[in-house]
Amino acid sequence: MRIMKSFAVLAVLGALVVPVAARAQTAVQANIPFEFAAGGSLLPPGSYQFETSSHGRILAVQGMDRKTRWLLMASRAYRFIGGDRPGKVVFNKYGNRYFLSEVWSLGEEAGHRLPKTRQEREASLKASAQPFMVAAR
Repeated sequence: MRIMKSFAVLAVLGALVVPVAARAQTAVQANIPFEFAAGGSLLPPGSYQFETSSHGRILAVQGMDRKTRWLLMASRAYRFIGGDRPGKVVFNKYGNRYFLSEVWSLGEEAGHRLPKTRQEREASLKASAQPFMVAAR
């Protein structure tokens, strides 16, 4: 009897947790036509999926081949209310080097911003940043 009650409690908790977890992440896909830096890694051109968490601390970047996944620290960013809210991936471009900067999900007012790495700060000493956006779906 005690075991049955335990299973019943776990089933109820599981039913509550799964819908919350399903809403907690948003996936954004984009085809990035150039090599770019994300965190301390240099990623090749290709199709990527960016998974954002609702708490705003982690951004997962995964190649569509599903072989490699990078977890990056991020902070929440907000856009003005009203108008279109396109999905996009934003890079800071210094010369011919691209650094992942922001990820925005389609229709969402909140996105994710990555802190500048040491390599990006060094690149910013030689050239000014030019934002470069890639449409996401």
